[in-house]
Order: sequence, then C-alpha cells, then structure tokens
Amino acid sequence: MRFRDTAAPAAAAAAAAAAAAAKTHTFQTTAAAAAAAATAATAAARPAVKLKRIHLSLLLLLLLLLLSLLLQQAAALPHRRNRNPLAPSNSSKAAAAAAAAAATAAATSGPQLLQHSSSTRSMLQQQQQKQQQVYYEEVSLIHQQQQQQQQQEQQQQQQQEQQQQQQQQQVVFESASTALVPSSSSLLQSSSSSSSSSAAAATAAAAAAAAAAAAAEEDPFARPSSLLQSSSSATATAAAAAAAAAAAAAAAAAAAAARGPIRSSF
Repeated sequence: MRFRDTAAPAAAAAAAAAAAAAKTHTFQTTAAAAAAAATAATAAARPAVKLKRIHLSLLLLLLLLLLSLLLQQAAALPHRRNRNPLAPSNSSKAAAAAAAAAATAAATSGPQLLQHSSSTRSMLQQQQQKQQQVYYEEVSLIHQQQQQQQQQEQQQQQQQEQQQQQQQQQVVFESASTALVPSSSSLLQSSSSSSSSSAAAATAAAAAAAAAAAAAEEDPFARPSSLLQSSSSATATAAAAAAAAAAAAAAAAAAAAARGPIRSSF
C-alpha cells in the first residue's frame, strides 16, 4: 500500500477537523479535532515505516499545526468560561433593542395617528359644512335677485298700463270737450237770438201800445178797441218772452246734462 493512498485522506481529515475547530471555537470540537488528527497520524504512521522520512516530516508539521490550534483554544477557554453561555450575544441584544424601539414607536405613534386621523376628519367635515353654507347662501342670493327683478318688471308693467289708461282717458276727454264746444256755442247763439227776438217783439208791442194810445187820444170813441188791441199785443209779447226764456233754460239744462255723464265717465 502506497503512502499517497493513506496520507491524502489523513491530511484531508486533519484539515477538515482544523477548519471545524476554527469555526466553532468550542472545547468539544477541539477535542474531536485532536482525536481525529491522532487517528489520522496513527493511520498514516503505519505504512510510513517503509516510506521516506519526508513524508513523516509532513505529518509532523500537520500535527504541530493541530497542536498550535489546540493551544490557542485552551488559552481562549478561561475567558469564555467567565461568560454566561445562555446570555444573549451582541447581535441578539441589538435585535432585541431594535424590536423594543419599534414596539415603543408603534405604541407612541398609534394614538398620534388616531388623533391625526380624527383631526383630519373634523377638518374635512368643517370644510364640507362651509362649502354647503356658501352654496346655500349663493342660491338664496340668486333667488332674492330673481324675485326683486320680477317685482320690478311687474311694477314697470303696471306703471306703463296706468300711463296708457291715463293717456286714453285724456284723449277721450279732449275729444268730448271739443265736441261739446260747438253745441254750447250754438245754444248760446239760439238763446241770444231768442232773447233778441223777444226784445224786438217787446219793442214792437210797446210801439203798438204807444200808437194805440195816440189814436185814442185823437178819437175818444175808438179808445176801447185800441186798448183791447194793445192788451192783446202785450200779452202776445209776454208769451213770446216767456217761450224764449223757457227755450234758453231748456238749452242750459241739456248742456249741463250732456257734460255730467262725460265727466262721470272719467
């Protein structure tokens, strides 16, 4: 059996044991590594009797390396014994501190978030109420303006209608007054003519009476007939004067009656 068939696995086992010891840094692993190195050395030493000394020197070097590792582990053991193996490490402490900080932050920020959300809700509700109030005020203002405009239009229409009625009444009154002026003038003319005719009749009767009186003075026997004639002429003139006065009164009454209904219509 050759050396390379046994030395290579022994060296590999020794290296693996040394690496495990370096990673774990515990007493049990170092002891296991030492036992593995011893078994590998004994397994490699059996065929090494017939081989060269160079191979033995290599094995001795490996053993020295393992011994140095064991010495380092033994020197570090007193410092590790003073520490509590159940005590948390620095990383676990840092993780615990971070978790505690996160928990405290969540506990303190929770009520603040609730307060902030409630305040934002109240602010939003106030804004909505203000917007609704402004909308209602604008709608009421628009409604009032529309009502005022409608009232103004109605008043203007009523004023225009009243003005039109007044103008129409004035036109009718003017036309009626212009129509009554000629009738009144004609009545005045008729009354004046009747009065002039009555005056002429009276003067004629007076003249006839004077003539009859003169004739009676000249012929005393003819006096009764002349007196009768004068009396008849006087009665005729009186009747004519009375008829003229009655005609004038009737004309005045007709004019007053014609003016009365027209004024009452206005």
